[in-house]
Formats: sequence, structure tokens, C-alpha cells
Amino acid sequence: MSPTPRARLEGLARRWRRRRALGYALVALAAGLAVGVGSGALPGWGVPLRLALAAAASLGIGLAALRRARRQPVSAASVARHLDRAIPALEDSATLLLADEASLGTVARLQRRRAAEALAAAEPLPPLPQRSFARAVALAAGLGLATLALAWLAPRSPLASAGSAARPTLAPLRPTARPAPRVERLTLSIRPPAYTGRPVRDDAPLDATAEEGATLTWRLATDRPVARARLVTTEGDSVAFALAPGADRAGAATATLRAARPLLWQVVLEDSAGAAFASEYHALTVTPDAAPAIAVRAPAARTTIAAGAPPLVDVDVLARDDYGVRAARIVATVTTGKGEGVKFQERTLPFTSVARRGAGTLALRTRLDLRALGLGPGDELYFYVAATDTRAPVPNEGRSPTLFAALADTGAAPVADLAGLAAGRLPAAFRSQRQIILDTERLLRERARLARAEVARRANEIGADQALLRLRYGELLGGEHVESGAEGALEHAHDTEENATLLADAVKRKLTAAVDQMFQAERALRGGEPAAALPFEYRALARLKEAQQATRVYVQRIGYAPPPLEPARTRLSGELKGIAPASAARDVVVPDSLAALRAALPLLERLRAGAPLDDAARGGLDAAGHALARLAVAEPGRHLATLRALRALAAAPSVARCPGCLDAVARGLATALPVPAPRPIADPASADRRTGLARAYLDELRRAR
Repeated sequence: MSPTPRARLEGLARRWRRRRALGYALVALAAGLAVGVGSGALPGWGVPLRLALAAAASLGIGLAALRRARRQPVSAASVARHLDRAIPALEDSATLLLADEASLGTVARLQRRRAAEALAAAEPLPPLPQRSFARAVALAAGLGLATLALAWLAPRSPLASAGSAARPTLAPLRPTARPAPRVERLTLSIRPPAYTGRPVRDDAPLDATAEEGATLTWRLATDRPVARARLVTTEGDSVAFALAPGADRAGAATATLRAARPLLWQVVLEDSAGAAFASEYHALTVTPDAAPAIAVRAPAARTTIAAGAPPLVDVDVLARDDYGVRAARIVATVTTGKGEGVKFQERTLPFTSVARRGAGTLALRTRLDLRALGLGPGDELYFYVAATDTRAPVPNEGRSPTLFAALADTGAAPVADLAGLAAGRLPAAFRSQRQIILDTERLLRERARLARAEVARRANEIGADQALLRLRYGELLGGEHVESGAEGALEHAHDTEENATLLADAVKRKLTAAVDQMFQAERALRGGEPAAALPFEYRALARLKEAQQATRVYVQRIGYAPPPLEPARTRLSGELKGIAPASAARDVVVPDSLAALRAALPLLERLRAGAPLDDAARGGLDAAGHALARLAVAEPGRHLATLRALRALAAAPSVARCPGCLDAVARGLATALPVPAPRPIADPASADRRTGLARAYLDELRRAR
């Protein structure tokens, strides 16, 4: 009896765990043996000490392998995920084989059966992603041989005198019988721009992060003279190393580049025979110099100053920059006038208070006097804050959002302008509410220079004008008033029928509110308190303007009425000769930027199956390397290890000479490629139901006939 799919997946998981444990054990044993043998080259190390060192190395590697195995456990679900990637016929449904069929829905059960059939048909199954016993033995043997070789060469190698300088591992671009020149020393120096205030870093790591505009200097020394040494970047630049004064071809050489954007770089050496050798790829990350950021704490985005309030606007902002703010200013635009008579005037205003808040932050404050800037009632001020940093030669500039400040429009509106309000005869010295406000404001400005009695007298006069205006509006509302008869006798008139029906209710309410405010203003003026009367005067003026708007009459506009169309007579009666169609279609082919990476995956499978690493295979690997380099520039540090493994595989004489490269490259390319979108799967049961329903409907139609 054949095992169930679940039992089959669990058996694969057990075999995967046994093979991984055996491989870890072999690597730990080989590492301990290599350390024990290699330590024999060190003077003063006896046999007991060497055995203890070998046991410690084996135990350490074994514990590390055990921790990794616990952190990355192998289960039947792991095998199912691997089979989903390796067998497309499973349609990402191998995990359904581990679920209880009774707990699944109808669609899931159907898909589970399809996955079981696809698994049974996929014979033999693809190999598990685990190093085989032979690969583990090869790794252990290579580790032992490399350690013995290093132990034998240690007393004679120039590595012992190289100090702590960085030494990149060089890999030939193509296999060659001629030995490659070695790099004795390669260092990187970063000199940030002077305005940043940051020090020079003479011993920067080869995978470095530099400021925008920094000067990068590489210093290279080789073990023997070379014909040419170049610094090659993914941007297409090739910078030749220049020999230092007085140095021979094997002496110190320098190359200089200015940091402008992220890139990958490598050192390429060429000997006299024309054979080229290149180092590993290294990433350069560039930190851009951002523009100053401005945070406005005051005022609000839109500020309207009411009539009678002080026309002052406080501005409080914070300006921040990564290297410091050099200067800040307010750029203001004053708009005065109305309609077609609007005038614009742009002005630059300084800040009156500048305080430093930590490195690169300024606290800026000032107060804007709108009257001093020439604003009147109804005028507006548009302004923003601009700040520049210390970048040279062209500084960055940051701007805040545009802010608005305006003075409330009190607009002069004579009482006679109220449409439909017949004011009748006016007194000779009749003053409007706006004129009363102007007189009160003039008195308040001159009060400091006047005697107290004079202030009270002028306030009483303004109160008299306010009383006359109040009585006049009271008359319009139908209230009591006193007037002189034809023969000079005083007559006392009460409400009249004409005044009671003259105004609409909405207008009456607004005028009544205005009269109430006038009464409060008159009382304060009679008491010699013009400052207390001013708010009531402004509110009275506002109610009068609202009443004026309520009395306007709007007439519907009459436009042009075109003659009726006759489509029955004129439709499709024209000539269409020479008229091209109004639309055109074309096929746009979007190039696939990851095609080289996708083509490299089957190439890796062929190499794994034993295909030779010929020129065609190297060309495919080089194309994948160029595509992966573009991704590594966009995402620094993410694909650099994969790029190095791909580089090592392309440079190896054969696949066997680069153990582990195929697995590293395959994992890296699978990570770099985007996850494909899930494909919709039709439900056969639902299709059968729809077909059966359509057939039943046709049968019923035939019976009805």
C-alpha cells in the first residue's frame, strides 16, 4: 500500500533532518581536525593544547549548527513549501496535503486532490535543498587542505607584515593559467565637504557611506608591477589609478572620485599579457544633503484680525538642517485694494529674534505690524518663511507653507444705500455708522494729548450723533419719533401702518439688533468711555451690512435660447470623405528588466545537473550580474552577497571548484525576483452546476413550447 501524501511529506522531512545533521557533524569534525593540525605550525603548542583547541572548535561549530537547526526547523510544512517552488503543477497547494480533508471546504478539497495527483505524477521528486553527504565531505576536505596550506605558508607569506590594512579577495574575470597579481593594500579615505564640519576618515571601510559631494580617495598597492589598474563603477565610470610621485609600477597608486549617487565599485588589474583580474564588488552609499525643514508654530494657516483688535501677527518658527541653517527670512506679499484696483507688493522681512536650539536648529521669532506694512480693512498679507543651509557653492533652500493674514473688511456703507429703505429727510449733520466709528477711533488716538473734560465733551458729541442715527433707524422700524408739524408745533407720532409693513421680517430682525448695539454704544459714549463703545459700534455696523445684503433683489438671468434641433431630418446626412477615425490603438511592449535574472534560474539548474561552465553559461551569468548590480545600487547591502557569489561562480574554472556558489546564487536570485501574483483557479464543481442549470432551463423552454 502506497503511503499517503501527508506521510510522504513527513518522511521527506525526516530524511532532510538526518542529512542536515550528518552534514553538520562532518563539517564540525573536519573543522576540529583542521584546527588541530594547523595549530601544529605555531611554536609552543603541545599535543594536549592542540587536542583541546580542536575539541573546542568542533564543539563550538556543533553548538552553532544545533542553534541554527532549532532556529530554522525542518518540518513537513517546510517540505511542502519547497515542493511548491520546485513543482509548478502543485499550484502552491502542497500545504493542503497536510490538512485534514474533513475540515476543508469544497473548493479546498478539490484543490487538495489535484495537488495529490500532481505530487504522485512528479516522479522522481526534485532534490531537497540540503547539501548531500558527498558535498559535506568535499567541504570538510577543502577546509582541511586550506588550513594546512595556510599553516605551511604562514612563515613565508607577506600577509604577516601587511598589518591591519584591508585586503580584498581578487577573482579573475575569466579562468587563466597565469597567476593573478595580488593586492597588498587597498584603503579608502573619505573627505566630506568643508561646510559639513565633519572630519576626514582615512581608514573607512570598503563598503562605505559618504556624504553627498565628498571626495573619495582609494590607495592601492600590488605585489608586482601591472600594466594598468582601474576603478570601475556600475555607473559606467572607469577611473585609472595614478602612481604616486617616485613610486614604481608596484608602488602606491591613487584614484579619486566625487560621491554623487549610490553605486557599486571594484578594482580591475591588467598585466602585460592582457589578462584582467577584478576584485569583489563593494557598495558605496551616498547620504544626500537635504533642504532645511521649517515647522511653523505660530500663526495659524489663516488669520483674520477683527475690527478694533491690534493689527499684529506673531510669527514663531523652527528651522532645522542636517548641517546647519545659514539664514532665514520672511517673503511677504501685500495685496491692497479691491476689484480691478488690486495692487501687489512683495517685501522681504527679517526676524527680530534668532536663537540656537541644538545642532542645526534655529528658533526664529518676529512680530508683523499689518498697519506698518500698509494694510487697511479688507487687505490681505500672504507670506512664507524661507531658510537656506550651509551647502556650497549652491545652498539648499527650504520653504514653509504659505500663510495668510487679513484685516476684517468693515467697508463704508452709507445708510441711504440700503435698497428699499426710504429714509426720508435727513438731518443736516446726519452721520453714518462708519463715520461714528472713525470719530471714535480718532478720539482714542488723541486721548493721551487731551484733557479729561475735552475727552468727555467729544465723546458726548459722538454719542449725540449715535443717538440721531439710532432714532432714525428706529423710525424705519416703525418706532416712535418726534417731528415738527407744518405750523411749527411739535407732534408725537406712534407706529404707522406704512412703516410696520415696509420691511421684511429678516431685515427687521437685523435692524433691531443694530439699534440695540447703537443704544449700548450711545450709553458708553454719554458716560465718557469711547473705548467701551467701540465694540458695540462695530457690531452695529456689521448688522447694518447684513441688512443691506438681505434687501438685495436677484433676478434670474435670461440667456440665449437656440432653435430646436431636427435630428430626424439632419442625422447621417453629411459627407464623411477624408475623415480619419478619432482614435488609434497601438501595442506598447514594456521591456522586462529582470529577464536576465529569470533566465539565470534554469541555467543554474542545468549547471547543477552537470552541464559544463562554458562561455555561453558565463555570458548568462554575466548578464544576470549586470541586472543584479542595478538592484544592488537601488537597495544597498541587500544583494551584495549574491553578487559576490555570482561573480565567484562566473570566475571559477568549473562548478566543482566553487562549492556552495550554486546554492547561494539560487537563493539570492529567488529573493531578488518579485513574488508572482496568484493565478485564479476555476472551480470545476461550480462550472458543472452552471452547466446543469442552463440545461434545465432549456428543457423547461422546450416543454413550454
